[in-house]
Amino acid sequence: MPAIEKCVIYDWKRLWQMVSGIHYETPQDTVKQELLNVCSELQAGVLQFKPKSASNIQLAALLKEKKQEKLLPFTERLQELLNLESAQCWEILCYYLTKEYRGSASLLSQLISTETNMSKLLEDIRHYYSLERMIVLKIVKNLLVFYNVPNHPYHQEYREVVDKLTLPRLLDSYLQQLDSLINELPPRKLLAGECYHCPDRLTSWSERNARETNEVLHILMLLSEHMTMDQLHIKRLFATIKQHSFGRIQNYLDESNIYHQELIKNLTYSELVLLLKCLDFERPKEHVQLIEELHAQIGSLHHRPEHGPLLLVWMLLRLRATNDAEDATSLLRCRQLGKRAVELKCFVQLHAIVTHPMFADDSLLSKIVRRTIYNQLGYLCDLFDGDGSCSRYEGIYELLGELLSWPQLAKEFCNSEDEGVRSLYNTLLENFPLQFTNLAKLAQALTKAGQGNYVKSQLESLPMLALLYDERQQKLNELGADEYELMNNVKPFPRIDYILPAGTSCTAVQHPTGFYMHFRCHVNFFNALHHEINCLLLEKAQLHGDFDSNERIIRVEEGLKYLVLAVQRAKSIEGISAEMVHPTEMCIDLLSKFKSVQYPPVGLLSSCLNVCSALLPLVDEEIFTRVSNLDILPTISNDSQQDFKIYASAVYFESRFLGSVIDNVEKKQQSYEFLLAYLNFLRTYTKLKRKRYMQVELPGLIFLLRDVFPHLHTWHFKSQSEKNKIYFEVLSFICDIFDMLGSNVDKKCEQSQLLLNVCVYSLLNLDNGLILLRFVGVGNAFVQYTMELETNWMQQQPHGLMMLVRLSMRILMQLLCLKSHVYCAENLSPLEALIYTQPKQRDTLRIIPTVCSYMSNIFDRWLPIVSCRLLKRIALEFNMSLLACLDMEADQIRLTFMQKLPDELESDSVKIAILELVDACIAKQPGVTEAFFKVNYGQDKRSFFTFGKECAPSIGDSIVTYMKEFLDALEAEPLTIQQMLPSKIMNIFHSLWKHNLQMLVDELLKLPRFWTKLCSPLFSEPSKQPQLLCKINIKIKKL
Repeated sequence: MPAIEKCVIYDWKRLWQMVSGIHYETPQDTVKQELLNVCSELQAGVLQFKPKSASNIQLAALLKEKKQEKLLPFTERLQELLNLESAQCWEILCYYLTKEYRGSASLLSQLISTETNMSKLLEDIRHYYSLERMIVLKIVKNLLVFYNVPNHPYHQEYREVVDKLTLPRLLDSYLQQLDSLINELPPRKLLAGECYHCPDRLTSWSERNARETNEVLHILMLLSEHMTMDQLHIKRLFATIKQHSFGRIQNYLDESNIYHQELIKNLTYSELVLLLKCLDFERPKEHVQLIEELHAQIGSLHHRPEHGPLLLVWMLLRLRATNDAEDATSLLRCRQLGKRAVELKCFVQLHAIVTHPMFADDSLLSKIVRRTIYNQLGYLCDLFDGDGSCSRYEGIYELLGELLSWPQLAKEFCNSEDEGVRSLYNTLLENFPLQFTNLAKLAQALTKAGQGNYVKSQLESLPMLALLYDERQQKLNELGADEYELMNNVKPFPRIDYILPAGTSCTAVQHPTGFYMHFRCHVNFFNALHHEINCLLLEKAQLHGDFDSNERIIRVEEGLKYLVLAVQRAKSIEGISAEMVHPTEMCIDLLSKFKSVQYPPVGLLSSCLNVCSALLPLVDEEIFTRVSNLDILPTISNDSQQDFKIYASAVYFESRFLGSVIDNVEKKQQSYEFLLAYLNFLRTYTKLKRKRYMQVELPGLIFLLRDVFPHLHTWHFKSQSEKNKIYFEVLSFICDIFDMLGSNVDKKCEQSQLLLNVCVYSLLNLDNGLILLRFVGVGNAFVQYTMELETNWMQQQPHGLMMLVRLSMRILMQLLCLKSHVYCAENLSPLEALIYTQPKQRDTLRIIPTVCSYMSNIFDRWLPIVSCRLLKRIALEFNMSLLACLDMEADQIRLTFMQKLPDELESDSVKIAILELVDACIAKQPGVTEAFFKVNYGQDKRSFFTFGKECAPSIGDSIVTYMKEFLDALEAEPLTIQQMLPSKIMNIFHSLWKHNLQMLVDELLKLPRFWTKLCSPLFSEPSKQPQLLCKINIKIKKL
C-alpha cells in the first residue's frame, strides 16, 4: 500500500458525481483524468485518512497560520471526534462549511459558541466525513465492477485506471485495510467518555466501522473474481475472519438492536461468502498444500450456522483435490464434515445468503455469490446424488430455485442434461407428483429467468407419474425385479379427461409415505394441478383452520403461482392451453369457497386473485364480472354521483371481504399478501381504461386512502421491503389516476370528474396529506444516511426510499396544480397550511427547506429536477413569501441553485428546471427573485470566516451572469435560441419586462449592444421552425 504523505482531502462527493455515470454525463477524458489524479488515494482507500497521531502538525499552529484562531475550540473537539490528522481535519471542516452547510452565518456563530450548541454541528460533520470515506470505497468498487463491461460509458477509462493501479497492489492494500478496520480502536476520548453523548458517538463509530468493513469485503470479493488469490492471501484472509469470528465479535454493537443485528449479519454473510469464493477452485489438485494446512482449523468449526456452508465446501474440496474418496478412513472423516454441515442446516443458511438484500439484485457482486454457491451445489450432486438422495436435504430445493431465478444460471441449467444440479431436477421428474411443490417452485424460478418456453414444454410432457399402489384399480403383470406392466386402463385423476393406457410399464418404489408405482408415460403438470384443486375443494369441509401447514393448500398455492407466470406470458387467449383452462377457472371457485371461513388461507386466495389479474388483459369482461360477483372487493352502494366530499368521507363505502381479511388475518400474521394481490388487480384493471370508475377505481381509491395509506405506518411487518412495496403500489395507483385524468379530464364524464375530485380532496386533507409530507420531508441528509447502508449505489431498489420520495413529490406537485377542483383559490387546504409554514412558527416538517435540500443529492439524477419543479409549483401557488419559508440567506439560495448553471458537467434537465423556477419566482416571489438577481447584496453575509485560498467558498454568481453569457452566445450564433436552455432564458427576459422588473438586469441594459444581441435571431437566416421564430418575435416585441 503506498504511503500517502501529503495530507490532502479530495471532494469525494463531487468526484462520485463526475465519475460514477449516475449524475453527470461527464466527458470521458475528464473521467479518466480525475481518476488518474487520485490513483494513490483510491489504492490507499480508508487508510488515506490519517489518525491524529500520524503527523506532528499542531492544530493551534495550523489555525494560527490560517488566521482562524477563533475556530480552535470547535476544531479541537472535531479532531477528537474524528481522530483525524490536523491538516485533514481542517480540510474536512472547510469542505463541509463551503459545500454542505446551508445555515446562516449568524446561526453558525451560535453553533460554535458553546459546547452544548456544538453537538449538532459536530454530528453533521461526522456524518459528512463518514460519507466521504464510504464514497472512496464505492468508487473503487465501481471501477472493479465495470472495467470489464464493454457497454459501460466509462469502460475504457476505468480499465486504464485499474491497469495503473494493478489488481495485485489493490489486493494487498485492501487486505491491509480489512486488518486495520477489524483491529481499529475508537478514539481515546470516546473510550474515556470525555465527550458529550459519548455512548451514542461510540455506537456511531462502531456502525461506521462495520459498514466500511463490509464494503472492503465486497471489494475483496470482486478482486477474487478478477484474479486468483494465492495461498498466502487465503491463509491471511482466513486468519483475519476467524479472529473476527465471522463478524460476530463487535464490542460496541448491541445484538438486541435490529439495525445492529443487520450489520452483524451483513458482515457474517460477506465474510463467509468471500471465503467460499476463495475456495472455489477450478483445479483443486493444485492447492493440496493449502488444503492440508487449513484442514485442522476449518474442521474444528462446527458450532454456529455460518460454519455449515464452510464445512460443506471444505468436504467437497477435499474429495475433489485429494485421494480421500479412495481411503475408507479419510472418506468417513469427509462424510462427518458433511453430516455436521447438514445438521447446521447449511442449505437453509445458503438460501438466506442469496436472498439477502446485499445479494438479491443483478449486480456483479450478486452474480459472484450465486455462481459460487451454484458451483458447490453442482459438485455436491456430481459426487453424491447418483441415487437422488440429495433431494432429501432441508432447504436444498429452495436454494436451487433461488439460484435458477438468475438468467445466466437458468440458461446454463437448461442446456445441461445430466450434469451438476440437473440431477435434483430429474429427481422431481421421476417422482412427479410426489414433490409437486418443489417442481412448481423451480418452474417459477426458470420462468422468471426467461426460460418460460423451455419449462412449460417440459411440464406439459412430464416423463413419469408416481401413483400410490392400489391393487383394486391397478392390474399389473410382473416383468422382472420391481418392473411391471399395466394390464388395464387407469384414470389417475378422477373427473379429468386423462387416461393411463394398458401396456404402460412401471417401476415399484418404496417411499416413506407408502408403496408407489412409477409409470413411464407423458403427463401434464396442469392436469395434476387441476386434480389438486379438485381434491382441495372436496376436502374443504374437513379442514379446520390449520391452513398454513396444510400440504394440499401449499401444493395448490405453489401451482397457482406458476400458473400466474404462465398466463402472463400468453400474448392472447389462444396462448392458454386446454389443460390450463380448468385451473384458471377454478380460481373463482377457490375464492368463493374459502372466503367464508373464519381465518381464510390468504396465501392461496392471493394466488387465485393474481391469476385473475393475469387474465384481465386477455378476457377482462368475463373476469371482472366473475370477481365482482364474489363480493370480495370494496364497493360503493350508491352510484348516484353525489358530492365528492360525501364519497371521500366513505358514506356509501363497504370494504367487504378485503377489509376483514386484512384486519382479522394479515395484521396478525404481519404479512399482507392479499392486499398486494388486490393492488395488483386494481392497477392492472385501471391501466385497461374501461372507465368503470364507480365499480373499480373509486371504491379502490376510497379503501386505500381511508383504510390503508393513513394507517400503514402503524402496522407491523415481518419485512420492511413488503411495507415499502405497499407504499409504492398505493402511490403508483394515485399517479395512475393523475396520469389518466389529471391533464385532460373529460368534463362531460361526471364519474371521472368525481374520481379525480375525491382523490385530490382526500390527499389535501391531513389524514393522507401528512403521510405524503412525511415522505417528501425525509430530507437529503437522511437519504444520504440510508444510502450508506446500501450495497449497490448504481441500481436503486425498485421500492426503496428514494423512489417513494420521488413519487410523493410528484403527487404533491399535481395536488397543488389540481387544488382548484375542490377548494376556492383564496382558501388554503390543510395540506397547504402545513407546507406554507414559516420556520419562525412551530414547524417540525420544514417541507420547503427540505425539498430544497434535495438539490444536492448525489445518488439520483432525477431528485434535484423533481425538487426544482416542486419548488416552482409552490412558488406559483403560494401567496406568501417563499423566501421566509426557505429560511435561507440570499447567497445560500444562489449557492444552491445558481452554481449549477455554469457547470458544464451538470445536466441540461437540471438547468432547465432551475431556469423555470427563476421564471416562476419573477411572477410571484419578489424576495427569492431578488436573491437570484443579487439585488443589494454587495457584502456577502456568508463570509463569517475567511478561509484559506485553497478552500475559499464560491458564493455564486447571480442569474444575470448567466444571462450575459446567453447574449454573447446569441450574437455568435442566433439560432442558438432554438435550443431548450436559451429559450428558457428568453422566457426570463420576457417575464422581467412583463412584470416591469427590467431594473434587475440594469447592468445588461447598459451594455452597448444589448438590443442588437437580443434581437439577433430576428435577423438570421429563415428558420426551419417558423412557429418558434414567431414566438421569439412576439416575446421581443413585448419587451
